[in-house]
Amino acid sequence: MKKLICLSLISLVCGFLSVHASIQADDKKTFAGKWAYWEGNSQIQLEIDLYNTPTDGSYGAYNVFEGGYGLTYSIVDVYHIDNTEASVAVESSMGKQKAEFKYNPTTKELSFLPPGSEPVVFKQKDKCNYVFISGGDKINVRSTPVSGSSLMKANRGQSFRFLGKEKGWFKVELSAQDKRIGYISPKYAFYLKDNTIPEHAFSKSYANALTSFTLEKKGEQVFMVKTTMYPPQGESIPMSSVESYAGKIEGNALVFTYFSGMPTQDINEMSKVEPYVVYYWKESGMFIMEGENYAADM
Repeated sequence: MKKLICLSLISLVCGFLSVHASIQADDKKTFAGKWAYWEGNSQIQLEIDLYNTPTDGSYGAYNVFEGGYGLTYSIVDVYHIDNTEASVAVESSMGKQKAEFKYNPTTKELSFLPPGSEPVVFKQKDKCNYVFISGGDKINVRSTPVSGSSLMKANRGQSFRFLGKEKGWFKVELSAQDKRIGYISPKYAFYLKDNTIPEHAFSKSYANALTSFTLEKKGEQVFMVKTTMYPPQGESIPMSSVESYAGKIEGNALVFTYFSGMPTQDINEMSKVEPYVVYYWKESGMFIMEGENYAADM
């Protein structure tokens, strides 16, 4: 009987530790991600992942940029880490020194304590909460890092909610509707702080080569008029086609589900179609349509 009780207790403890380790791995990685904000003319950035052994010798860096000058601390070693504190070694022009990180779970603020300086506090609003597909097209979002099966193909410009990093890969949520976890190679993506589309983006026209479009927002609906010019052939006159789309905003995406080959904003005159998606790249002020950049007309 005693032997059975001991085995049961061991099983219970191991189960608890396994669950605890899983929770810590998935939900408590407070020292992984990117934070950024402006203070006057200075841009302050912190990008770290203190949980995975780096392949390039750095766990991340703290940077301050102002004009042509900058200050950088590279995190080169991790001495201690738990859910709220981390002790690290940083390297700069002053050599290798000790520094600290502290996390406040109540305010969700992350503090960096550089050697010999005042703490630098990054607030929750400073954190990059999304991942943006920046290169290639039809990028694999995998079930596990590196070699997992493909859960979906991501388009250039598409954004995902950032959940953490594993083996250097971005850990993301597939969508607001599909809560499955996926992984994206850092070769094709970067951190995105805000995945919303500002109001002023709907008051401009955008163009790439012979194709241009305008947008108009009416309540929850967004309308796009897309014009494509065709060069004259021989002695013929230039021709153009005009297409109309209607849809809605989803994060940094315009998802159009109605189409007409004529200029119109009447959905009753449009046909229901498979989603046609255009993405907004906030940092550049461009839209991405069918993998191509469309810049605002000056």
